[in-house]
Amino acid sequence: MARKAANFTEAERDKLRERLRAHAARYVLSSQKISDQITEKTGFAAADYGGQKRVARFLKATHKQPEDFIAAVASYLNDVAPEDVEESAIAFARLLAQPHDKNADLSELIGQYHAYVRPMRNAPPPALPAGVGTVIPIEYLEQPRPVFDIAYAIIVLTPVDKSNALLVADAVTNVVIDPAIDSFPETPVAISNAGVLVPFGFLGFLMATQSIMETRLYRLTKVADDPLTLRGHLTLNSVQATVNRRRDLQVFDPDYEVELVKVAGIGDT
Repeated sequence: MARKAANFTEAERDKLRERLRAHAARYVLSSQKISDQITEKTGFAAADYGGQKRVARFLKATHKQPEDFIAAVASYLNDVAPEDVEESAIAFARLLAQPHDKNADLSELIGQYHAYVRPMRNAPPPALPAGVGTVIPIEYLEQPRPVFDIAYAIIVLTPVDKSNALLVADAVTNVVIDPAIDSFPETPVAISNAGVLVPFGFLGFLMATQSIMETRLYRLTKVADDPLTLRGHLTLNSVQATVNRRRDLQVFDPDYEVELVKVAGIGDT
């Protein structure tokens, strides 16, 4: 819920307006989408108070909006676009960057993705007795790998100024990683600026994101162009992940294999 109405100074209103303009520009959000997302994130029934028009007027600074609306905008921005995320992303990228990383072209990665996961491959079985492998075909000994059909998260990658990195915004739509969930919500959900993607090695990428309850580390490589697909491993840091981690996996072992499939450019949906 948005905080109770308070007295916002003109300077505070102007700062919120600039932050909202920047967020709308980054993700090509219409006033209607912003209004819908304010309701989704804060519980403030923006539509009941002329939501789309109110957002548009606030962005254009043509009408002074009431305190409860400004409080909802502040709560929304603090959720989806915390002030320090981009600065933290730049600092993280600079910490990890090697000289050759500065020349990596990340432009083709910009866009919206659906992220799918599948369980990690089981540890290999004990060695077979001598001669067994020559009698039993290997395809009968190895279990087939499941496809990437567990829908996990919606991810959006956008450029970061002053650094060869991409800002990551996401919405984890399958928090408990239920294997029965294989699709994403039809209604667009509000994504939150959550982390950064940086070049890592000559062919790979490292992506780190964070929410209130969890930190996620992705190690990715590009495996296809049409659609652009990134594949790799996902390690989770949370109480839930610790409880659910397979006993044969160590703390820093990946929890899942992950696949990111590009589904649209910025603002295409």
